[in-house]
Amino acid sequence: MNASAPIQKLFALSLLTLTGCQVWPSGTQMASDAYPASIEIVKAEASLHRVADANGQALGEDFFMLRTQCVVRVENCSGKTQSVLSHFGSAFDDLRIRVRDENGRRLATTTHTLWADPLLNGQWFPLAKGMTEVELSSATLVGPGLVDDEYPLIIDRELTKTIQLEYFGGFPGSDLSRAIQSNRVVVKVADRTTPVPRKPVPLPQDHV
Repeated sequence: MNASAPIQKLFALSLLTLTGCQVWPSGTQMASDAYPASIEIVKAEASLHRVADANGQALGEDFFMLRTQCVVRVENCSGKTQSVLSHFGSAFDDLRIRVRDENGRRLATTTHTLWADPLLNGQWFPLAKGMTEVELSSATLVGPGLVDDEYPLIIDRELTKTIQLEYFGGFPGSDLSRAIQSNRVVVKVADRTTPVPRKPVPLPQDHV
């Protein structure tokens, strides 16, 4: 049996709207004359959810989902709009998020494009000069230790109540293709693991 199949199913059934919690910034990498670009997390949220199906029914007691949502500010100080190559849908698809525990130990690295279908041929997307804010999110499985190199997984006993988040990456095909790193923020993980009751299935209007 393919070990990744159940993980893919869990993720496909559980990508819901992200919810929030408090954030504390801890520094910023600024654009400079040497490299005129920067990325900065200006707002971040994280929450832990029980993995559930489309009806809200929990799919087991061992698996949860860590969801993050960040507002990221990109500064393009090159003096011109840059063209960025992507196989997904925006100029920000090379930006990846790294999740660390409260002591700074890395838990997982993922991207908001992980579950998106890539385009067969890459397309060019504009990155305007100056400041641009974009909202990026991620979903990372939390559970027992499964061996699957393709999908990020956090071992449940390693996830701390407070985590650290940072973005890194570049803008392929542009003058800003070199990898850069954002500030690191500390985020309290909201616990939303209470199972959602199964939703009643509506009966047809002509049902007697």
